[in-house]
Amino acid sequence: MYEDPKITIRLLQQGYLFYGLDEEQIGAILESFQTLTFERSTVLTREGSLADWLYIILSGNIWIFHNQDGENRLLHKLGRGELFGEEVVWPGHHNTSTAVTARQSTLLCLSADDLEIIKEQYPKFAENLRIIAESRRLARRLDFKWLSRDEIVHFITRRHIIFLVARMIFPSFVFVLSLPVIAFAFTSGQFLLFDIGGALGIFMLGAGLLLIIWNLLDWENDYFLVTNQRVVWVEKVVAI
Repeated sequence: MYEDPKITIRLLQQGYLFYGLDEEQIGAILESFQTLTFERSTVLTREGSLADWLYIILSGNIWIFHNQDGENRLLHKLGRGELFGEEVVWPGHHNTSTAVTARQSTLLCLSADDLEIIKEQYPKFAENLRIIAESRRLARRLDFKWLSRDEIVHFITRRHIIFLVARMIFPSFVFVLSLPVIAFAFTSGQFLLFDIGGALGIFMLGAGLLLIIWNLLDWENDYFLVTNQRVVWVEKVVAI
C-alpha cells in the first residue's frame, strides 16, 4: 500500500475506474495492489505480450507507444492518477501497446490473478475497467488525431439508440408505404396508373432505403467522449 492511503483514495475517486465505489470499498480493493517504484526507461508492458498486470500511476510519467508501419509511435504521455494495462480485464488477451517509464515512477500494480478475485467481489469495479478497456480499444480504432499526447480516453459511446429509432420512423414509413403503391400500380391494369404509380412507388422505395442507410451511418459516426481533460461530442456528417 501507498504510505498515505487517504491521499491515494482521494486520487482514485477522481477517476472512472472506481466510480460508484465508496471509500471503504476502494480501500479494500487497494489491499490487493502492490506499490512498486521503477527506474527511468523500464518497459512495463510490451505490445503483443500477454496482459497480466494493471497499473495506476502514483508519481512519475509513463509513455505509451504503438507500433505503426514498423515504427514505435508515441500515443500518450500519462501522469499521476492515470491507468494502463487495461487489457488485463480480458483473461488471455494481449497488450495493444508498449508502456515505458519516462522517469522514475511509483505505480500501483495489480496482477491478473488478483484482478480475477476482485472482479468477483466487486462487479462494479470490473464493469468500470471493462468499459475503459472497450472505450480505449474503440478510440484506437477510430484514431482521433485531434487528441493530444497527454490526453487519454476514459469513456466513449455512441448516441443512445433511441435517437436512431426516432430518426428511422419516417424513412421506414416511406419505405413500407412504397410497397402497396408499387403493388397497386402493377395490378391496376391501367397504363397511366401503372406509369405514374410505378414511378412514384419506386421513388419512394429508393428514397426510404437511402434515408435508412444514411441515418444508420450518420448515427454510427457520432460519439460522446470523456477524456482526462474534457468532455467531447464528436459529430461527423456522412459523405463530408
